[in-house]
Amino acid sequence: MNATNSVAEGIEAQGCRTFSAKEMAFNILGLMHPLVFDVAQIEPVWADVRPSFSLSLARALSTA
Repeated sequence: MNATNSVAEGIEAQGCRTFSAKEMAFNILGLMHPLVFDVAQIEPVWADVRPSFSLSLARALSTA
């Protein structure tokens, strides 16, 4: 995981949000909570845990 930390630092320097392994595990476990499970039986539950690359790309294109 240490090899990707330097990549994450570079991505975050461009204004993107990244998640550590612990943060991602916490987010996934939160989606498995019984209350969220009950909601998921009625309607889809959407969780966007991707880094915000599109925001960074838009910034890069607007300054080019």
